[in-house]
Amino acid sequence: MPGPRIKKYFLEYNLTKTMLDEFLASYFYEAGYAGMDLYKTPTGYRLVIYAEYPGRIIGRGGSVIRKLSQVLQRHFGLENPNITVSPVPDPDLNARVVAFRIVRALEKEIPYRRVALAMLRRI
Repeated sequence: MPGPRIKKYFLEYNLTKTMLDEFLASYFYEAGYAGMDLYKTPTGYRLVIYAEYPGRIIGRGGSVIRKLSQVLQRHFGLENPNITVSPVPDPDLNARVVAFRIVRALEKEIPYRRVALAMLRRI
């Protein structure tokens, strides 16, 4: 049976990962945020962000990425974060991306039946 220190480590790691995922989902709402992977490396942390529009996450000249790395160091305690942004392999099969598309279409006041049928056809 694992000791209490091991349990505490995994609880803290997964809590940080969940809080980071929620933060990134709200921060990159317009970029079609689809998820992230967090890896601990010997030199720090490696963060892979998946998005429908990676260019919006990177920003002009990488300005948004630099701000994000400062936020990660200050608020989440991630030392030396290495951030990689990659596109979603198949956005039509990612539930979060499809949900964001539906929300955007409904915010534009497109009829909900037309939105639902269009999303089903794309899948």
